[in-house]
Amino acid sequence: MRKHIIALILFCLLALLGAPVSAQTVDGLTLTAEPAFGGQFKYGHWLPIFVTVENNGADLNAELRARVTGQTGQLNFTVPAELPAGSRKRFTLYTLPNNFSRTVKVDLVREEETLTSQTVDIASAPNNRYFIGVVAENAPNLSLLSSMDLPGRPDSPEVLNISLAETPDRAEGLTLFDTIILNAVDTGQLSPDQQAALEQWVVGGGRLVLGGGGGAALTLAGLPADLQPVTVTGQQELPALPALETYT
Repeated sequence: MRKHIIALILFCLLALLGAPVSAQTVDGLTLTAEPAFGGQFKYGHWLPIFVTVENNGADLNAELRARVTGQTGQLNFTVPAELPAGSRKRFTLYTLPNNFSRTVKVDLVREEETLTSQTVDIASAPNNRYFIGVVAENAPNLSLLSSMDLPGRPDSPEVLNISLAETPDRAEGLTLFDTIILNAVDTGQLSPDQQAALEQWVVGGGRLVLGGGGGAALTLAGLPADLQPVTVTGQQELPALPALETYT
């Protein structure tokens, strides 16, 4: 009987040693992660992950780490996270998933200790899929774009509605899109880094479409000068447009 008891104890100890240790969430820390663009990405293109961390505890100097696992192992993408007591901060992690990636795990780490974490789902899209990003006050009005037939492409374009806040502040974060449409939104809300990223994306071959009409001045407000095709000096409402009526 004694031998059986000793064997059972040894078995339990071995089981405990081999069991995975779960990361403990530190009290006062809240982490929320969300992939940009609904988590869709193309192979070889960057995917931003937006992370909001709230610290209701003591001052904390840590690191945010996004882990992407593929056939060849694991890649870590990191940003420093300085979190004073009572702070709430938003960070952007730029990740480079591969065709085998289905999730990204985001950890808040201090000296290799995981304080809290969240896993988000992502989905790869064919590299020849044409993506249109729509930043507009009435984005659903442009949903018909998804039914267009594009020459030389087997599928209709994928239209994604995004907000100004979701616009990346690095050009590589925009490379999912072939075209971006800005219509009747206040681009003055874009940060200098977001403006620069949009300009670099255009220089790299991206197609930027700017809406006109009554919201044109608002749409142009925060764009770099090189992206503004016209200068709006004023607006005037007309009861009718007979020239256009005749043309149509």
